[in-house]
Amino acid sequence: MTSAPSVPKLAPSTLGIVAGVTIASAILRTWHVGESLWLDELHTSWCVHGDWSDVSRRALIGNQSPLYFYVVKLVVFVLGESEIALRLVSLLSGIALVPLTSLLAARLFSRSTIAAPTAAIIAAMMVGVSHLPIFYASEARPYALLQLVMVVHLLIAIAMIEQPTLRMQCLWAASAALVIHLHPTGLLPIGAELFTLAILVQFRPPSQRFGYRQFGLCALLLPLLIFPQLELIRLATARRANWSLSFEQVAWHDLPQLFTVVPGTVLALAGLAIVVAIALRQRASKLEDLQFSRIALVAATALLPLVLAYIASAAGFAPLLTARYLVCSIVPLIVLASLLVIVCEKSTLRAIAVGSLLVGFTLYQSGLAQNVMTRGVLIADRREDWRGLVEHLSALAETERPATIHLRSGLIEAPELLKHRTSEGDAFLVFPLTAIYQISGDPAPRIVPLDIRSLAREPRSLGASEALVLRGSERSFVELQQHPTYAPVIASFDQATWFGNLVLLRRTIK
Repeated sequence: MTSAPSVPKLAPSTLGIVAGVTIASAILRTWHVGESLWLDELHTSWCVHGDWSDVSRRALIGNQSPLYFYVVKLVVFVLGESEIALRLVSLLSGIALVPLTSLLAARLFSRSTIAAPTAAIIAAMMVGVSHLPIFYASEARPYALLQLVMVVHLLIAIAMIEQPTLRMQCLWAASAALVIHLHPTGLLPIGAELFTLAILVQFRPPSQRFGYRQFGLCALLLPLLIFPQLELIRLATARRANWSLSFEQVAWHDLPQLFTVVPGTVLALAGLAIVVAIALRQRASKLEDLQFSRIALVAATALLPLVLAYIASAAGFAPLLTARYLVCSIVPLIVLASLLVIVCEKSTLRAIAVGSLLVGFTLYQSGLAQNVMTRGVLIADRREDWRGLVEHLSALAETERPATIHLRSGLIEAPELLKHRTSEGDAFLVFPLTAIYQISGDPAPRIVPLDIRSLAREPRSLGASEALVLRGSERSFVELQQHPTYAPVIASFDQATWFGNLVLLRRTIK
């Protein structure tokens, strides 16, 4: 017989505060839910825009696992296609992430009467105002759902090492496989967790019932459940050279990036250091044996993926050291930071001070207040108004509307697809103007992918009925204008209209 896990009982007042934080977080996450989709979200729209049979193929061409897109397709099938419908899965996942993060933080203090509720409130507030969770919750991509599933998985993992029944082991393997099926980079935290479980089995404390037999079953079930995902992982790995076009290269001496790529890493390390110091000094008088195992699991999923991504990036294997590929580590890092409440377990004033420091630092780092004061928006790094661009083109008079639009959307897959042209590849390269946003008018303009290199090598006279749409910042546009090869192409257009980081180039019709 195994004893039931010791789950903290949070007071109604604590639950009430967490509920209030969740409501406030929901308001922050719905702030931009109706704004124009940006490029990656338009890929989601394209994936679900066709038939059910198109979803998997269209997701794979963008190096994405199909599972999330089938969920979005179901929502769109029921509610119709709109920005809100496309983002609804992420929005609900982002809102649910707040109370579940508080529960995960509380689970690290299962026998504590003060630290558990304090950590739960602080963790909820931190994830509520953190930039990346807000960004992903209002984005039609799988990352908010991936974060939520990762937290649920960690709760299952903690329960499993305390009560390793066959049911819990199967739930662990299923939830771990779900993380990997949502995105291939889920291999990083799940691999780190499996490595940590192996260590915990080798050096398990007397109260830990999770042993070699249980670990062996988990290690056997997981590969079986992720087998269908291996082909996507192989394809994504084969295309990893394309990622360097969008992500900054990392050298071995760029070690400080470990602490900046995912905000809060320094605070998380501070929290973990305090736990280690208390354990060494007081011989676990404050931390029971199983608490070490719980903290080890959270620490592994928070920190080891960062180290692995740094090594892979610096070694030139794949540029993984970016927040989007380390999204599963964000909440575990926040939970690790909440461990700082251990130093104020018997002081309410100290708890308030530490909590204010953590939440204030997270809010400052998120840039939310600065964005609101300077730009009137919460999310300032999603400046692609594809909807406005399409509305502008649709509103043009018939004599001004271009018959052909050459689109350069900046997709990382573009160089490879332009070398080996196929109808499916061309359809992928022009999806920003053919999915949810479509130019009205009769006849509809022809949308073709722009290969500016080929156009520069084989110059031709572009007619007045042809237009260019380029995605990129004004700085990158200036660089194109100054490039000796591309400058003649850009100079042949005398009208430039900006829509955030999108520019429409047209000729004056005389």
